[in-house]
Amino acid sequence: MPQAIAKPTTWSAFKLTLKRDLLIAFKRKNDIVNPFMFFVIVISLFPLAISPDGDKLAEIAAGVIWIAVLLSAMLSMDSLFRADFEDGSLEMLLLSPHPLFFLVLAKNIAHWLVSGLPVVIASPLLAYMLKLPSESYVTLMLTLLGWYAHSESDWIDCSRVNGGIGE
Repeated sequence: MPQAIAKPTTWSAFKLTLKRDLLIAFKRKNDIVNPFMFFVIVISLFPLAISPDGDKLAEIAAGVIWIAVLLSAMLSMDSLFRADFEDGSLEMLLLSPHPLFFLVLAKNIAHWLVSGLPVVIASPLLAYMLKLPSESYVTLMLTLLGWYAHSESDWIDCSRVNGGIGE
């Protein structure tokens, strides 16, 4: 009597998608390094372009960091689904029997770990370089974390609208 093949669970599909995307990201180191280095370079060059005066830098530090974060996020968004589109696995993702919501969530978590987390971790050091007032660090970190969580959730909302939830 043949043995029944166990149907993969949604949780296992989630973990496999997360693992796959992390492996792909670490194989393509340019997709990780370019947005982060852009972020660091923009913030590092800003005092040279404006003025090295600490008071002037302190006034604009939060805005400079936010603009650099937004620009570097735009650079990294291109790689979110590009590899899957190129190799045809995006179609397989859409045809999967598992809920699209969880598969897109796994892809977003991997993307955030690779591109968002390094930027959030480096932000206080670069904010210090720009003489951001010390009472603003917590606000900066919380807003960056909140923005990244919100921007990644937009992709999840798109998966609900544009593909159903895999039912």
